[in-house]
Amino acid sequence: MTHTIIINLDAPPQPAPLGERLLQDMINELHWPEGATCVTQEIDGEIIYWNAPVAQVLEARQVAGETKGMVREVGFGYIVHSDEFEELAVDWFSAVAINKQVKI
Repeated sequence: MTHTIIINLDAPPQPAPLGERLLQDMINELHWPEGATCVTQEIDGEIIYWNAPVAQVLEARQVAGETKGMVREVGFGYIVHSDEFEELAVDWFSAVAINKQVKI
């Protein structure tokens, strides 16, 4: 039996409830995967760890804002790992949390 999974990147995702913490505070309790330079959050609560240059992700975050997903702006190939959160950071639409071990 074969199953087909369809991912529609054009359909708007369901927003997660808005929390009270900043993105940086949310990820402080998580482990940084090897090679990750920075983290962003999508409207559905997904936390994405990137290995792209920080400047590239910062620029993409400005372009994406609240209406576009970061994967489209940065590129799928730069994803190191992702985690699901049940709530949004208050600054999810503008924040890029930077790995403290990365030199900018």
